[in-house]
Amino acid sequence: MLGVCATVTLAPAVVGPEAEAAAAAVRRAANLVGGAAALAAIAGVSIAAVYQWINGRRPVPAERAPLIERASGVPCEQLCPAVPWVLVRGNEQAMPTVEKAA
Repeated sequence: MLGVCATVTLAPAVVGPEAEAAAAAVRRAANLVGGAAALAAIAGVSIAAVYQWINGRRPVPAERAPLIERASGVPCEQLCPAVPWVLVRGNEQAMPTVEKAA
């Protein structure tokens, strides 16, 4: 019987100045919240995922950016520049708020 060889392919690094700026923003956020482990806990992801963001291997998912922004103060626009945050934020502001009865 012949041996079976599996090929493992790593995702290509996100490239370009915008991606490097996003990775720098993630590094800044991690420093502000106490490190990669703390950022992972805040974002609800593994530490490995955070290191992929820090090293520019993967972008921050759009659904994680607001969690990181709230905890660190680093804007979503810097963490995940591919998302049109002006539209997302505009929709949040346009939505009616529900106030609790006193």
